[in-house]
Amino acid sequence: MKKEVDNSAIEAEKNTIEAEDSVKEAENSDKEAENSAKKADSNMKEVYLDYNDREKYPVTVIVNGVKTIVPRGKKVLASAAVAEVLENAKAQKIAAERFADENSYKEA
Repeated sequence: MKKEVDNSAIEAEKNTIEAEDSVKEAENSDKEAENSAKKADSNMKEVYLDYNDREKYPVTVIVNGVKTIVPRGKKVLASAAVAEVLENAKAQKIAAERFADENSYKEA
């Protein structure tokens, strides 16, 4: 009978230790989720695209197979990669307009 009581006490202690380990694992996974969310937030940038008569439709950007639709006339959060694509597109547009102006036909 004493062995059965001792075994029960040992089993109870094992269960307590397993429960404590489970709680620690859950706390660690919560911390990992928080860290992941912080990294995701730090990877986001605010983007604004002008809205006018010529440019009034949203812009679709696809980076690494992920499609992002950026509306015009609103400040939105987008990934750093999408923000970089939009910045590069804006720079290319300005360069093309400058090139066209410099090389357009001029009468003497």
